[in-house]
Amino acid sequence: MQTLKELIYHFPKHLWLEISRQEQELAEKHCQNNSNNVACRNAYVNYLCFNKIISYLDEENKLNSDSFLEQLNYQSILSIWEFVNGSVVELKQTRIIIIPSESTEIDDFSVPFEWVDIASWAGNYYLAVQMNLEQDESWLRVWGFTTYRNIKKGKKDNIRRTYSLERKDLIENLNVMWVGMELCPEEKPFVASLPTLPPYQVEILLQKLGKLTLHSLRLEVSFEQWAILLAQERWRQQLYQLRLKGKKECQ
Repeated sequence: MQTLKELIYHFPKHLWLEISRQEQELAEKHCQNNSNNVACRNAYVNYLCFNKIISYLDEENKLNSDSFLEQLNYQSILSIWEFVNGSVVELKQTRIIIIPSESTEIDDFSVPFEWVDIASWAGNYYLAVQMNLEQDESWLRVWGFTTYRNIKKGKKDNIRRTYSLERKDLIENLNVMWVGMELCPEEKPFVASLPTLPPYQVEILLQKLGKLTLHSLRLEVSFEQWAILLAQERWRQQLYQLRLKGKKECQ
């Protein structure tokens, strides 16, 4: 197994960030309030990834102001990680979607439908992040990025509900993205609006998906129905709380 120093030497174009044991312990502390072990792990990985990249952006003066940090709502973010992998950072008018993976293979980059086909969630750029949290040295690396237009053209998997691109189709050097944002920013993605659901249908969906026995909620109903629930903060929080309530009742 190569050390982090050796990996940086062999892949100098990638962004490498070391993760300390203290940061892992903090993530463990904050990511236990989920309905099952899979959701807890997803929250843990995303919490570490999101916070390391936020710290990096802050140190590099990419955040532009303290307003982003002040407006962070971890309760809202945790409700996303209960169901979906990924998070978002907004820099001025640019949305950057961060998709972490613990896979040791980086042959392709997969993005959940939610971050592409929900208008309020879609981003201008998508970062592919590999997480190594099992060895003596813990780290993350941003091994590539792409744009909304490119990920939308990627391979569409309707079973797992993901878009994917091969590694060769991503740009490795993150500096290219920063320059592009300054000189020729990506246009705001055009994503079709979701239809509305009457309240009684929303209630039926919440009760069905709130059952603790269901694990892959995002695959249990049509994507359109799922996206409508997820896109509304109030309904997503309701579903999140139903899942937590079910967990407590089973303990």
